[in-house]
Amino acid sequence: MIYYQDYAVSVMDGNNCNVVLNLSITEPSALFANASATNLTDYGANDGTANTNPTGGTPGYSYQWSTGATTQTITGLAPGAYTVIVTDASGCTKQQTVFVSAYNCALSAIISLSHVRCFGGMDGNVNIEIIGGTASLCLCMEQWRYNTEHPKSDCRRLFSNSL
Repeated sequence: MIYYQDYAVSVMDGNNCNVVLNLSITEPSALFANASATNLTDYGANDGTANTNPTGGTPGYSYQWSTGATTQTITGLAPGAYTVIVTDASGCTKQQTVFVSAYNCALSAIISLSHVRCFGGMDGNVNIEIIGGTASLCLCMEQWRYNTEHPKSDCRRLFSNSL
């Protein structure tokens, strides 16, 4: 198996005759799911939607939603998290989760962060201030790493009396 890059192939026979061939092995651009959601338009309406508009990879995409749907857009959604796995024509996949919110939500968050100081370091920091909402809260942070096909989710249920 070889990686994408330029190669020079040299062939020599028993009479020391030589031929050199240059070739380039390419790869498609990175696959992105580009999923988004719309929130409910009224109390109890369950009219949220989720959509994915993939880019990159090898065109010819298929979709698998956490609801079991296999369409690009899903409709009639209640508040909650919805995950889509996009598969391109080469079989490469990208997963993304979107959130449909209830009507007239009073929940927001402020993020402050400090970046990793050196390549390969692990000294970055994220602080999340949650404003509003009702108990119990669930905080999910998806971990994306270079050359990782799927995110690693770290979800924890938080309980607070200070809301």
